[in-house]
Formats: sequence, C-alpha cells, structure tokens
Amino acid sequence: MSPRRLPLPRTLPSLPLGAAARERSRLLAEARAIDPDLPRSADAAAVVRSARRLARRAAQDEFARDGVRHVTLPPDFGRAELRRADIPGDAEFQLFTQDVIGALDIAPSTLEADDARALLRSATARDGYGLGPEAAADLVSYLLGRAWALQQAELAERDSRGEATLLPEGTPRSEEEFVAKEAATIREEVREALVRLVRTPLELQIARRRHEEIEAGRCDPAPAAEREGRPGRGEPSGTSPSAGTTDADGGRGTAGAQGAKVPLDAAWRFANSETGRRAFGAANDFYRSEAGQKVFHAAKDGAGKLRKAYDRRGDRS
Repeated sequence: MSPRRLPLPRTLPSLPLGAAARERSRLLAEARAIDPDLPRSADAAAVVRSARRLARRAAQDEFARDGVRHVTLPPDFGRAELRRADIPGDAEFQLFTQDVIGALDIAPSTLEADDARALLRSATARDGYGLGPEAAADLVSYLLGRAWALQQAELAERDSRGEATLLPEGTPRSEEEFVAKEAATIREEVREALVRLVRTPLELQIARRRHEEIEAGRCDPAPAAEREGRPGRGEPSGTSPSAGTTDADGGRGTAGAQGAKVPLDAAWRFANSETGRRAFGAANDFYRSEAGQKVFHAAKDGAGKLRKAYDRRGDRS
C-alpha cells in the first residue's frame, strides 16, 4: 500500500510546538498512571502494546480465578499429556474463552484521568487474582483513547515543525475506527493467550497453583492494601514498637517521628506496588521538570544559608 499524506483531524488542529509537546507529555503521564512500566519516552505504539498486555493479563487472571474449574486436567500432565487431552477443543474451555472475550467490551472511553486512577485502585475492580475482565476492558479502552490522542499530538508536533507526515492507506481517521481496529486485535490475542496457557505445562501449573492457594487461603495477597500502600491482613501496622519490628540494632525496621517504626518488608512492598511506582515516578518527573528544579535549587540555597547562619552563631558563642 502506498503511503499518503493524511490531514490532522479537526479535533486536534495544528498547535504551536511548545503546546503540542506539553499535550503529548500530559497524555503520556495519564497513560503512565495506569501502567507505570511505560517508559517516559513512550510513543502511541507503546501505549497500545501496554493496553494489549493488560487485556492478556486480565484473561490469564480470569482463567486462574474461574477457568481452572471448567478444565479437566490429567493427574500428572506434561506437554505430551496436554497435547493428547486437547483442552482447546473442549466445549467447556471454548465457552469460557467466549465469555472472557465477551466481557472485554472495548469501546471509546468516557473515563477522565481521575476516574481511571480510581478504577485501578477500586476494591471492586480486582481481587487476589488481579483485575476482573470488565474493569480491565474499561482501562484498556482508556489506554487506547490516550494512545489515539497521543498519536494525534505527535502528528501535531511534527506539523508544527513543518515535517511531512506520511501514513499508509487504511490508517484509522477517527478514535472510533482506531479503537475498533485495536479491539479486534486484542480479542484475537486474548484467545491465543488462553489457548497457549492450556497447552503450556508451566503456565497451566502456575494458574492451577494460584487458584488452589488463593481459594484455600494459603495465599493472602491483600491487593487493596498494597495498592493503597497499607499493610495487608495480619501484617503489623508499624505504628508502635510492638508492631512486629525490632529496634534499630535489629535492622528490620526504620525509626520514624516520635519513635514510630515501619517494617522494611512493608516499605519494600509499597515501593514495588503500583501505587509506589506511580508515586516515585511522579516525584522523579517533578524533580526533572523546570518547576521541580526551581524548588530543588531554592531548597538547596535555603539549606546553605541556614547552615551558614548556624556556623556564624557557633562562632559568636
């Protein structure tokens, strides 16, 4: 197919170069609030891939949550046993797959940025297995909307620099076309991911083990607590010396104000949780911004002046 020049949509006219760059940064920040693993230099294609991963992961979580109930597995299965069992051809598995794909209702999103962040943290959106497919579909739709807007912002930025933009025939001309095209791809990828899961011994063993441990109560991931940066059930709160921490000599806790201690394992879980990654990413983005640098240098100058004042006071005494 020969490429041709596509005009920018009316919803996003040519913008001044600085305004286009700021719009692009805002859209990317909104996408990274949902997927902190997105690099800060990500483009629209990277956001689309993030949406696809989210959908596949939600389908795999749904299989661990409910799908293993509907699949009859050999007692000791390997690759040969799974091949003979032909689980993808089983009617129950096919019905489960259709149910998951049907729950992934992907369409242009009306979610605002704060609504999407609230949905990601909502206790009704996920459980110990992960996101439910309905909530995942809403977030996938939101990410695809950000990807479409980011793509248009990138085109506007190039247009502001006077660069020619050549796009192939068949490129979506509206958000509806863009989301519909990506939704079809995602549905097929979800189907392939589920088929792969029941054909791969390791993936199937992990899904079954997760189901058994969570249902038996042997695994308590406490996802809502982790997303909010709070300890899970049975974890010490870290607000008193009796909260399961040792003193400074023990090395397991860090002393805070008024003698409060925070367990290092709780701090580690928070740092690796979605909330922690978003918090540290936002702090790093602010530090690297122009405003952040001004604040940093002002604080540095203030600390230097305060130190000099203390030194002069010590000299006089």
